[in-house]
Amino acid sequence: MGINSGSINKGGSTITELTVVNGATIDSTTLVIDDTNNLVKIGDDLSLISDSSVIKMGDGNDVTLTHDGTTGVTIAATPITVDSGGTLTLDGASGVNVVGNAGEVDITTSGAVDVNSGAFTLDASTVSIDSSDNINITAGGSGKTLDIDASGALTIDSATSIGIGTNADKPITIESTTLDINASGLVTIDSNGGPISIGGDNNDQAINIGTQGTRTITIGVDQDGLDSSIVKINAEDVKIQNCKTTDGTFPKLTLQTGDQAIAANNILGQIDFQAPDDTGTDSDIVAASIVAIAEGAFSDTSNATSLQLRTGASEVATTKVTINSAGKVGIGDTDPGTALQVSGADAYLTLKNTTAENSDGGAETKIIFEDHANAALGQIETSHSGSADDTKGKMIFSTHTGSSLTAALTIDDTQKASFAGNVDITGGLSFDAGTAVTSIDTDLSSVSGSDDTLASAKAIKAYVDSSGGSGASALNGLSDVSFSSGDLLITSLDLLTTSDSAHNAAGTNVVIRGGNTTAGTSNNQAGGSLTFQGGQGKGTGEGGKIIFQTAQDAGGDASTLNALATRMTITQKGELLFGASQDAEIGVESTATDVAGKSLEISGGASTDGTDPDIAGGDITLIGGASKGNATPGEIKFQVIPAGGSGSSLNTTKQTQMTISQTGVLINDAGNASCDFRVEGEDFPNLLNVDVSLNQVGVGHDEGDPGTPGGTLYVRNKNDNSGGNVPLVLLDNDNVDVIALDIDAANTGTAVLTINADMLQTTNTASAPAAFFMSVDALTTGTAFEIASSSLNTSSRTLMKVQNTDGRADNVTMLHLNNGAHDNAAPFVLLEYSGNQTDHPMILEFRRSDTSAEADDMELGQINFVGVDDGGNLTTYGQIHTEAQDVTDGSEDGKIEFKTQINGTLTTQLQIDKGGVSFPTGLPSEVTVTTDNITLDASNNGGVILIMELGAAKTYTLPAPTDNYRVKFVAAQNNLTYNITVKTASASDRIIGLFARIDHAAESAHGYHTNSFSGANSTTISGSGDGSTGQNNQFVISDVVQGSVFEMFSDGTRWYVWGHLVSSQADVSVDVAATFSKYS
Repeated sequence: MGINSGSINKGGSTITELTVVNGATIDSTTLVIDDTNNLVKIGDDLSLISDSSVIKMGDGNDVTLTHDGTTGVTIAATPITVDSGGTLTLDGASGVNVVGNAGEVDITTSGAVDVNSGAFTLDASTVSIDSSDNINITAGGSGKTLDIDASGALTIDSATSIGIGTNADKPITIESTTLDINASGLVTIDSNGGPISIGGDNNDQAINIGTQGTRTITIGVDQDGLDSSIVKINAEDVKIQNCKTTDGTFPKLTLQTGDQAIAANNILGQIDFQAPDDTGTDSDIVAASIVAIAEGAFSDTSNATSLQLRTGASEVATTKVTINSAGKVGIGDTDPGTALQVSGADAYLTLKNTTAENSDGGAETKIIFEDHANAALGQIETSHSGSADDTKGKMIFSTHTGSSLTAALTIDDTQKASFAGNVDITGGLSFDAGTAVTSIDTDLSSVSGSDDTLASAKAIKAYVDSSGGSGASALNGLSDVSFSSGDLLITSLDLLTTSDSAHNAAGTNVVIRGGNTTAGTSNNQAGGSLTFQGGQGKGTGEGGKIIFQTAQDAGGDASTLNALATRMTITQKGELLFGASQDAEIGVESTATDVAGKSLEISGGASTDGTDPDIAGGDITLIGGASKGNATPGEIKFQVIPAGGSGSSLNTTKQTQMTISQTGVLINDAGNASCDFRVEGEDFPNLLNVDVSLNQVGVGHDEGDPGTPGGTLYVRNKNDNSGGNVPLVLLDNDNVDVIALDIDAANTGTAVLTINADMLQTTNTASAPAAFFMSVDALTTGTAFEIASSSLNTSSRTLMKVQNTDGRADNVTMLHLNNGAHDNAAPFVLLEYSGNQTDHPMILEFRRSDTSAEADDMELGQINFVGVDDGGNLTTYGQIHTEAQDVTDGSEDGKIEFKTQINGTLTTQLQIDKGGVSFPTGLPSEVTVTTDNITLDASNNGGVILIMELGAAKTYTLPAPTDNYRVKFVAAQNNLTYNITVKTASASDRIIGLFARIDHAAESAHGYHTNSFSGANSTTISGSGDGSTGQNNQFVISDVVQGSVFEMFSDGTRWYVWGHLVSSQADVSVDVAATFSKYS
């Protein structure tokens, strides 16, 4: 080095300014030569102008840094070369290692990473690329995964096989619960003509395709022009099953055409049934089909479609059944005009009863004609006639009479037609003999034709001609006798009867009735009365009785008639006496077949109209038979014949419902399954319903008539009287020492108390504040509502449960606590542990009742703190929110967010998740906790930035000091190195440093030492990409040990740094181990 003037003083702390041959100035901050430490420091750039400049290092110059204008920079004795074009070459005979220590190594290029003929290995046990361009990926142990994420198309294409871990011809086996292929493009699996198996060799396998929501499976290439795609399923039983277990869900199969202009006769979808391919003509064509075909062009207002069922015999399947858009069904007809239309050469309809029975009326089939309310207006029934084992049949034509379906015409197996009502003939009437009757007079005074012919044909069994007088003058084939007027007076006979019937034939019936009125224009005409009179007596002589007699139903033999016995006598006093020969009954004659029985009414005597008011009616007195002595008197019993027999047989079993005896009134009969006692209310049939056999009492129960109550005591309030405040049950207990309601339940498997308020719609009124309401206004001490359990059983159970089971009711508040007087220190909600263990915390748990796995980022629970703003709006001022970030078994992650209102927005203030504890960006204070450091940033609020270092080496970039900033660093462990880059506002602004240093082992000897530093910063360097122009400066502190603290702050124009450092050496010089340098 040539020196024009000046001198160099070795060992001093100050270098005298020198002027060298090239005119440069060397001062105390530009060049420092430290002979003690054999160190030369240069504070700024070092320029070696020659193209062949060499920097030699090491004893013997074994490492040289050589620059060449052509080759660039070469580091001798190393495999590192940088040419003039910026190419970095690492050429090592035994390989090149790039070590990232605790960080990562990034290879960034706009081109490709080329390993040429060599191999590129990322941990030889994991991923390598050999010289033949083969990529080898090894799992490297259990629990490892391979994630392939392609934004385009991912294709695995091999003409032979794809081997992972082997070169042999093996299938690909993916052992995982779920295989996720995330591609926005196309995923292609090319099996080279072979089968593709997903799920393995097991029979019970599942394939899930698509994502949650709309799942679409495309077989073949979309719109590739081909006519068909084939999916083969190797199974006899193929199921389409909906895995969702929510109530009301169901599987759905949709066939959708791609045609967007549907016209008439276009097929929307078709399902064909076909046997495997064969050499035959018919065996390999479609045998059956289900086809949906458009009836016309589709539009915004029309999609009329028919469904066709096609079958084939020796043909391609053709349409046999059609259901059109109006719901009309055609069999052999593609355009039915009615609800059911059968067309064809053999358009037959058969109703077949498959029951093997020969009873009369058995093996029946029916055609029923109903109205809109499902009432049968008419019916045609065909059934077996008689009970013999033969094929005799009968037909019954029935019509509805207004009260029931009744047989109108019956045709039996002898071809006999029996009419239940009148037969009106407007045309001719032909008899067996062929004689035509053209008219029959209404009074039968003349008949065209022979009387004998009519009588022999049994068209008219009796004919009475009343034209010759008031009495009967002609009787022909007498069956019925009628008189148009007059009396039938028997003067010499005491018996009016019909003649005896033939031998072994039943006697003839006789009807005596009052006269009927006749049809005419005048309405409301009364029929004639029928009066039975006993003979009149004279004086004290009794009036004649009216006696009714019948023959005994047993006792005689085949040659002797059964004896007559008096069954009922009406005395002169009006007494109705029944015969004493056997028990008597009062009843109503049985009605015709399939007709409801008639009622019997017994009433006391009624008063008649007159001028005197308040006249009482007669009583009805029922008296059991009198006994003698101490014998039990007769009882009064009320009986019914309950239902329970077969549908066509008359029920006959009597059942006593109530008995009145000398001991009292008994309501119930052993084995009685129906209502024992019922009181009918004004609004509903069962005000009081007692069923002793079931031990049940119902008050207000109306579920059926009479029905049975729904519990031992069933109470229902049906007094819907528009706010009449009628309680269901009112317990008014004035005894202060007695429990008003005590429920002592011995049951072990069901609810003790169930309140069903399903019909309750609103309760927020003064009179009805809740479905369950308890007023405790007088309570001063103790507990108003308590659920206590002293069971020693350790099984899991719940003492109180509030449940909303319908997922659609998403605006239900599960628990509402309202305290109107919370001004003292009493807790609003108290969770108290009554045991003496010290390791049993109170647990407040939020969880779903569904046992299926949560999804990632699913919300688990939330606590809102709500108040009313000055606009009257309910506002959430604070919130604690929790989520399940990752639900993977064994590596679960959770998140808790603490939120408050900031300027009208609910904002996250504190977040705790898998990354640590942090205050989100943009808040007045931000806290970030990582595995390397803890950062508290309050700069947005004029506060300090505190950084507590946990890592070995950290680099920080600070902004230009255009504002007042303050940063504090705390070393939390030994051997830290700080690399801090700051941008000053201008070239003249420098970093000002002030340090106090404490030696680790010689604090008392050295004490505190203060040094000031300022950067040279002689030129302005433009910052790249940070949007401002200024000076970049780098501040480095190394070998810092735990306990060191220093701060950096700015005053708007420059940065300052100060603090105290603890030396990592036991005894070193007092020089501060901190350097400042200009850095770009």
